[in-house]
Amino acid sequence: MFIKAKEISKKRVKYWNEDGTSLTYVGGNRTWRNQNPGNLGAGPWANRHGAIGKAGGFAVFPDYESGRAAIFDWWMTPDHRALSIWDAVIAISRTGNLYLKSRPDKDVSNNLDNLA
Repeated sequence: MFIKAKEISKKRVKYWNEDGTSLTYVGGNRTWRNQNPGNLGAGPWANRHGAIGKAGGFAVFPDYESGRAAIFDWWMTPDHRALSIWDAVIAISRTGNLYLKSRPDKDVSNNLDNLA
């Protein structure tokens, strides 16, 4: 299992195992290199949810499942569940995870709670 990770250059993230061996993810997109499908920013939330490093300002998780669980937990907090879809998009964009050009033409007024 990976215990530490660090961005070593653009499009390269190096992961270290407990035994000192390492593996470098090269190319692909940031979510793949960081094992962070939600592109959660690095910081206390991500650290409490298993992040082992950061790359490009985003958390790096030891595996995809950990990264997926972290973004799911983030969306399920009371503060985020009560948001409309549009407000949730704005909330995640403020973390630097999403870049918006304009509001979509779809109905985005439903709360996330209503989608479950």
